[in-house]
Parts: sequence; C-alpha cells; structure tokens
Amino acid sequence: MKNYHIEIQQERGRVLISIIATKENKGKGKKQNAGKQFERDFYASVPADLFFYRLKDDSLGYLNVKNPCDFILYKYPTIYLFELKSHKGKSIPFSALQPFQVESLYQYSKVDGVKAGFVFNFRDVNETYFVDAVTVYQFYHVGERKSFFLEWAKENWVFIPQKLKRTRYQYDLYNLLNY
Repeated sequence: MKNYHIEIQQERGRVLISIIATKENKGKGKKQNAGKQFERDFYASVPADLFFYRLKDDSLGYLNVKNPCDFILYKYPTIYLFELKSHKGKSIPFSALQPFQVESLYQYSKVDGVKAGFVFNFRDVNETYFVDAVTVYQFYHVGERKSFFLEWAKENWVFIPQKLKRTRYQYDLYNLLNY
C-alpha cells in the first residue's frame, strides 16, 4: 500500500513543495529517499539572488509527464538546466538516467546561453560533480562502459564542494556557476 505525504519548506523567501510517495513500513520509522533529500539540499544551497525553479517531479509517471531536468537556474546571461542524480557506490549506472533526459539536455545544450547537464552525487564518498550534457551524451552513446565512474569524474567534471552541517549538506555552487 502506498501513502503520500506533502513536505513544505521555506528558506530565504523561497517555498519548496514536495509530494512524496512512500511505501508503508509496519513498525519502522519513516526513511527518507536519499535522492530527494539531495535535491532539497541542493535547492537550499542556491544563492537567494538567483532565479531557481524546481520542476514537478512525477516519478510515478502520472499522465506520462516527462521533464528534461529537475531544476532550472538563471544567472545572467546563462540559463542552467540540471538533472540531479544521487547514487551509492563509486559509479552511477546508465540505467539511473532516463534516455529522454540525456537526449533533451544534449539538444538544449546546443542553444547559445544554455548550459545543461547532470549533477552526480556519489553518496558513499560524499563527492558531487557536474558534467555537461554533451559529455554525458557522448559517453552514454559511444562509451565502452555502462556507468559513470568516480575516477573519470575527478578528471573530467566540475567538482562541487559540499559541507556537512549537522545532518544535511550545503553545496558551494561557485565552481558550477563559473565553469
């Protein structure tokens, strides 16, 4: 049986509303989805003076809604399109990505003034990287592997520093917005 709950967070004048589907755990405490928590932490890390919008995430596939990304951010003169992925281990399998998103972000990245890509969070090592959509597209279609691995990320991607503040992370987006 599935239950739904709504989370509303307000920080620095912004409101983030999440509708989350959870399975009922009899006798156990509610466990938060690590990927959704990563998205909330990332959202809370964006400087207040930037335009930032979180697209409705319909992971249940209701009405066949397909979003090209999770977030849209605008910092003059560039618009950023980000798909966020958090995964255990030292690699992120291709199966964690939606082919529609790989294709869409690749096409959008060809437009002047648009930077599109993926923000990959490797939870086991507490490291986060941005990789542009062109690099993802090429590696996804031509690469000899079936996953994005941490060592390659360190050599080819933009590192996003993160700080643990008690139980949640804060991300320093300076590198990402100035690459």
